Amino acid sequence: MASFAENGTRPDRRRDDRREINRSEIDRRQDDRREIDRRQDDRREIDADLQGVVIFIHQEYDERLDPCVVDQCLDQVAARFIGATVRSFVPLLVARYVRDELHARLRQA
Repeated sequence: MASFAENGTRPDRRRDDRREINRSEIDRRQDDRREIDRRQDDRREIDADLQGVVIFIHQEYDERLDPCVVDQCLDQVAARFIGATVRSFVPLLVARYVRDELHARLRQA
């Protein structure tokens, strides 16, 4: 029986290791993609729940602050609630935190 040493070949374990790493990388990327998709779904649900809050906050603050600043604040606060399991209070909490933040900005100006 010939050995690997006799014919000058040997098993390339590095190739098997690379395949394993590639599988792990693919699995990780798929998990990341699923998480991004889940967060986007969460964001769409939150955005739909917040339409009334967005309109009301803009009516209240657009005359005193740049509407882009108001939108940025709404986005930042709403992002805190992505993945929230209980969504019934999210609009109320977003409105409260946005008002607090915008009042603080008005005091600084």
